[in-house]
Amino acid sequence: MNEEAQKELSRKEYWDKRYAEEHEQKKDDTSSSANYEWFKTFEKLQPFLAKHLPDVSRQPRVLHLGCGTSVSTS
Repeated sequence: MNEEAQKELSRKEYWDKRYAEEHEQKKDDTSSSANYEWFKTFEKLQPFLAKHLPDVSRQPRVLHLGCGTSVSTS
């Protein structure tokens, strides 16, 4: 990625436009392929999460940070 493209990623306007465009695309595409992960899939993150997060029996609260257009559960 060139320097100008990296600078573009730091601009609020870039992300506003990108999310608006993806929102429109998602309305038109109801298939499961409309969702994707920007960072890593749960399968890739699960070993790390299992090691570092409290046991679910303790009912931890977890902040779900921007993870693409995946469906989050509460």
